[in-house]
Amino acid sequence: MTNAIDPFAQADGSTSINPNAADPFGQPSGGGDYLKPLDLLGALILLTPVKFEQVPAYQGKPGEMVTRLSADTVVLTGDHAGRDFDAMFWSQKPIVAAAEKAKREGIPALLGTLRRVPIGADKKGGAYDTHEKFEAQLEIAPRTQYAWVLEKFTAEDAQIARAYLASKQPVSPFGA
Repeated sequence: MTNAIDPFAQADGSTSINPNAADPFGQPSGGGDYLKPLDLLGALILLTPVKFEQVPAYQGKPGEMVTRLSADTVVLTGDHAGRDFDAMFWSQKPIVAAAEKAKREGIPALLGTLRRVPIGADKKGGAYDTHEKFEAQLEIAPRTQYAWVLEKFTAEDAQIARAYLASKQPVSPFGA
């Protein structure tokens, strides 16, 4: 039984969602299942650019625009290995710049390990490949700024990516 004042109120007075309510809306998705870059720290990822677009800057002066990359993203190693995301947004300048350069050079995808590296005058420490290492460094040098980068891939990384791509090739029912 619904409450006339609150269509979500249950008979016991709780306010959990009432499936019998006449409201024409549902619950928000909660952001979907896309990961944040921090979730992929230290993972080998394959980015296939889909598009570049100018969007308002998240931080900065009003009216300032930045380039955002939409890339099909495949996680090849780490806690989220095997997951892939269609047209995932990437706004980190070094990653967007690398994708733009690859596009100009006719390279269809980027491969690398996602890291955070210190930038600016306070360069303390090196690249961080785990959330724990990064958090520990923030305690040591809290004012240091960091950039997201894709570290160059190794021969072993390339082998992992080739195996992934080969697994996605359609198999002909008529043989090879």
